[in-house]
Amino acid sequence: EILNKEYALITWIAVIPRYRKKGLGSEILKECEKYARKWRKKGIWLGCKENIVSFYEKNGFRMNGTFINDNGREEYLMLKEIE
Repeated sequence: EILNKEYALITWIAVIPRYRKKGLGSEILKECEKYARKWRKKGIWLGCKENIVSFYEKNGFRMNGTFINDNGREEYLMLKEIE
């Protein structure tokens, strides 16, 4: 409940394979942070698969356990506090 009120949720980010490893995903996250600040949120949260956890960690997110998404699949809960 707190996450939904005080934190912005990123529901989906994807970069077409031929454009990966060029910094586009990180740029998208920076834009999301701008909106979270504008909306006076404490941070951003999202769910992801295990193979992408390191990408989010490189962008300042930390893993806070797991949860079951709306499709019944387990995802890692990633959270980033913002100033």
